Amino acid sequence: MPEENETTAQTEELTEAVEPQGDATDWKAEARKWEDRAKANRKAQEAAEEALAAKSDYDSIKSELDALKAEKARAEAVKAAATKYGVDAEYLARMEGADVEENAKWLSERPKYAPVHDGGEAKTKPKLTTAELFAQAISQE
Repeated sequence: MPEENETTAQTEELTEAVEPQGDATDWKAEARKWEDRAKANRKAQEAAEEALAAKSDYDSIKSELDALKAEKARAEAVKAAATKYGVDAEYLARMEGADVEENAKWLSERPKYAPVHDGGEAKTKPKLTTAELFAQAISQE
């Protein structure tokens, strides 16, 4: 029976190793504490994500507002320059370049219509309709 005594002694040693002696930790309370911390961290993360999304929305709206303000300022500058120099505001607005005043001055110095040296005659004859072609065919006979 010495073997039984050895087996019993080993079992007691393992039981003592598994069961902490003198440790009165309430593991359920610890688990609840860490769960509460995890939930708080999750709420903080969600709040941070919402703040980041709001900032992104704010940035896009602000850039759109800045673009609209720039467009309005250019339209007002075009209107003022067109009135001052007596040029077509729509044509001036379509011109590229930052200095609207300079573009308006350049336009005012140009002739309104490009010079044409064709003697006022059309270079191509208009197409005849079917009725006109028929009339020509009859008159030639």
